[in-house]
Amino acid sequence: MNNKSKKITALYLISMMALGGVGGFLLTSESVPRPDHLTFNPGIVYDYDIIFGVIGIACFLLTTWSIIGILRYTSKSGYEPNGSEDEPTADEHAVGKLMKISAYNYMTAALWFALCMAYFASREAQANDQEGFLIVNLLCAVVFILGAVVLQSIIVRHYNKLFPDRSISMRTRNTQRELFDKLDEAERFTVYRSAYSSFKAVNVMIYSGILFFILYSFLFEFSPLPIMVLTIISIVQKAVYFREASRFGK
Repeated sequence: MNNKSKKITALYLISMMALGGVGGFLLTSESVPRPDHLTFNPGIVYDYDIIFGVIGIACFLLTTWSIIGILRYTSKSGYEPNGSEDEPTADEHAVGKLMKISAYNYMTAALWFALCMAYFASREAQANDQEGFLIVNLLCAVVFILGAVVLQSIIVRHYNKLFPDRSISMRTRNTQRELFDKLDEAERFTVYRSAYSSFKAVNVMIYSGILFFILYSFLFEFSPLPIMVLTIISIVQKAVYFREASRFGK
């Protein structure tokens, strides 16, 4: 690292420390007035129905997209033979796109189900007398998550037919490890780079989430649990990264 890079790093750290100090002072002092009676409860008819409605619409769109994609793919007369290694075929592009859509669909449906279960078990929901809304909401979440699993299994079958030498078995616990062992060196390098990019993105999101919940505590109420959970996730993430780096660096 040259002197210019050291100066830029030092200035960056000093500026971040200054901004953090100013922000902390403003949040803890009486300089910024705090809004009274401000609650986070986005709902029109029922509490939080806007959140559940947005997630439900997203699940419906992703499910519809998956079904249309599967129908368009299976409407072909047969599977196209694999092209060159540098140029994926149209079938490979289609299956890859369907795999990504199915992953997003499953994660969105799982989020819906998790929020339904959390709200259903909360004291707030029991006190508001919304049993009908909660039951219908939970049943819809279950239907969409089961649909996401079925669609994902169909897409995986198409993937296995297209790539028989790299088939994915959903019945084993080490599916990801088995698939990784079937990749060549170039594909493994792509996985490494993608995983590191994901690591950096998640790291940024964790710190952004911590800052968000600090602001949430300032506007609404003190909520230490999300900050603690995000910090623990960050510690575990970095501990795994350092352990793997030390093991492969020997």
